[in-house]
Amino acid sequence: MPSCLLIERLLPPSENRIVNVFGIVLAILTAANLLVTSAAVSRWQSRLLGAEPKNRIEKRVDEVYGDERMKKIYPNMVFKTFEEE
Repeated sequence: MPSCLLIERLLPPSENRIVNVFGIVLAILTAANLLVTSAAVSRWQSRLLGAEPKNRIEKRVDEVYGDERMKKIYPNMVFKTFEEE
């Protein structure tokens, strides 16, 4: 079966396994980053609307990713409400 990926053409077959493992690890780290980011932004929006944390995870997210930290990470983030539309 011919390979279309340039990296598979450049590396010997024995090193393709290393590339595959690296790709899987990178995908897992990217998914974890996406999960943490979405939780932090969701809690930030909830805090702005006055919602209290409902469980330990939300409390921990509030401790680690407070409003000031979130403003530094996402300085241009704007939340729209239904009243603004």
